Amino acid sequence: MPLQKQFGYICYKSSFTSILQVEKHMKDIQRELAGTNLQNLKYFNQTYLIITENVLTATEHHYFHDEKTMEAVDIQFARYYFDALKGYTSGKSITPAWQLTFTFCKENRSIPLIYLALGVNAHVINDLGLALNDVVKDQSFKKDFNRVNKIIFGSITEIMQYCKISKIYSPFMQVLIWHWRKKAWNNFLKVSVKYFTKEVIEKKAYEYAVALTRIYSEKDFYQLSRIIR
Repeated sequence: MPLQKQFGYICYKSSFTSILQVEKHMKDIQRELAGTNLQNLKYFNQTYLIITENVLTATEHHYFHDEKTMEAVDIQFARYYFDALKGYTSGKSITPAWQLTFTFCKENRSIPLIYLALGVNAHVINDLGLALNDVVKDQSFKKDFNRVNKIIFGSITEIMQYCKISKIYSPFMQVLIWHWRKKAWNNFLKVSVKYFTKEVIEKKAYEYAVALTRIYSEKDFYQLSRIIR
């Protein structure tokens, strides 16, 4: 079997001014991932792309109360992922949850659901609360935050079809997403009043990532309670 080429993230960009630009960049990543040693990241990246496309459509239909803030949050949130991926491909130190996710994707030993779950955990638990803290001024944004939840749940069927995930896992995915999003909002609240630090959030995200790998490799479903408690 020929060696896979290294994913170099040649398409990396750091400046975005719209959700449309973010969407296009995710498509660039998806194309560059194909046939590389990091190709299993495609399950998370495509999932993120599907949700971003649906959020973009929602903004075009004026679905959100504060579209300006929503776009700013979407851009800032995506930047955490892009920067983590660039840091990894450049050999720089990145947050532990992302490090584990990218490394696991390279091992090519698992199923799409695990690659997807690791990526969502790293991005939502590790990054979302911080991105909200970077942009959001007050808790009134919670209304739009909850509207994104509805978009995500409405995207699950499309995501599962792409990842070839059995429908029996749909409740599992919905429970995880709901709890992760809830934790992310709580992280934002705690960071905003300096009750949590960035390091505390990173530690929690890494613990959940380790639990996810154990659920798969050791069939230790007790670990699931660590994630959704």
